[in-house]
Amino acid sequence: LTTGDIVALTSAQAGVLSSTQVAGLTTDQLSNFSTDDLRALGSAALRALNSVQLGALSSDQIGALTTTQVAQLTTGQIAGMASDTLNALTSSQIP
Repeated sequence: LTTGDIVALTSAQAGVLSSTQVAGLTTDQLSNFSTDDLRALGSAALRALNSVQLGALSSDQIGALTTTQVAQLTTGQIAGMASDTLNALTSSQIP
């Protein structure tokens, strides 16, 4: 997918991406996801993100994750996050 394709995704389209599709996204593609698109990702899709992909997300993108989404992150995902990524989480996001 091109940057234009990612930018043109609707939240409904992002919400039906499979875990395989999300796992295959590049960091450049993920950095172009809107905050609404990230909030629309399902549990399996969110758990498919690796620490490099999570690290590519901006502070605004990380800050847009819901408490439920943050709770669904695996121990491995959290352990692999850089301090900048972890610092982007707010106290209200951490269950």
